[in-house]
Amino acid sequence: MFVVINISKHQVFKTYLSLFHSIYTKSCLLAATGAGVQEMFDSLFSSLIDTNENGGVPPTSNIPNVNFTIEQVEAINRLRNNKDNYERLGLRHNCTKEDVLTAYKRLAKLLHPDKSDAPGSEDAFKLLLNAKTDLLNRFEK
Repeated sequence: MFVVINISKHQVFKTYLSLFHSIYTKSCLLAATGAGVQEMFDSLFSSLIDTNENGGVPPTSNIPNVNFTIEQVEAINRLRNNKDNYERLGLRHNCTKEDVLTAYKRLAKLLHPDKSDAPGSEDAFKLLLNAKTDLLNRFEK
């Protein structure tokens, strides 16, 4: 498919800056998880086409809605990438039982599948639950 764009290079550059600025945070979240990259590209492309049709004025309606935060993505990545349960919960090896429960509650609020739409939150919540159980069992011994 070929599209003829009749706006100046300056308008294209200005449009790119405007669009990238408006979707920067959301695209970082999507890129961090690997989910939604194609949708983001499609949205950007259709925004450029709409901008051309609107005489160089960028639309605001094509920006996808992302219902999760960077903090949720970082927590999911930490749970996935660390093999040590202390590191998964962000704790030191000399922590107390109360520290484990506090860290678990904080992360559970972020990642509970009923509360989080972040990609991978369900699997991360299972890892969180297993890490908490394992650490609490160590205190029982």
